[in-house]
Amino acid sequence: MMARRAYRTAVLTSLLVLGACQTAGTAAAPELSGFLSDHEQLQPGRADQAQLIYINPEANFAPYERVLIEPVVLWEPDGEKLSDVPRPELEQLSRSLQESMRRELAQEFDIVEDPEPGTLRLRLALVDVERSSTSSDAVFIGTVSIEVEVLDASSGERLVAAADLRGNHEPVDVGKAFDTWAARARARLSAFRAFDAVHAPSDGD
Repeated sequence: MMARRAYRTAVLTSLLVLGACQTAGTAAAPELSGFLSDHEQLQPGRADQAQLIYINPEANFAPYERVLIEPVVLWEPDGEKLSDVPRPELEQLSRSLQESMRRELAQEFDIVEDPEPGTLRLRLALVDVERSSTSSDAVFIGTVSIEVEVLDASSGERLVAAADLRGNHEPVDVGKAFDTWAARARARLSAFRAFDAVHAPSDGD
């Protein structure tokens, strides 16, 4: 029924991936880069969510036990330079984000390399990285923006998409931002799956 679907969508949206951890009204929304296949579906999130979010109201997360994590993309459309940060450092940051996601999601899902049934495909891109003057060799302090998309690995159906920017109000430890995003991705996707085990839409809903 429509009322049940609206309730389910509202609950799942409240659990959505990538909390922004910034006070409402202080954070500028990230500029979408073109990495995500469809920007028009994204809507502003609340203060405790990603700044831009989408959740597929038809999705049923209950069957997903595995996740395929694609390599993190350093997004440079049409040859546009991602950042003034040297390329080796950007590549290290991409590996760090990849490792954070893999470490966290492995606590709830089997990490796989092939798009078998019951598998989520996680696409991630660093779309903006800026270094603060307070950064050091040991800790990268600055601004970072990512875009993420979760698909059904077999069909390519989009399940979740989000874009989030950290550090524009006050520079952040980018490594800790990666860990926070990864922990929330694990918690939210696990919560989606648990919720849908009880409330998943059925034929005729």
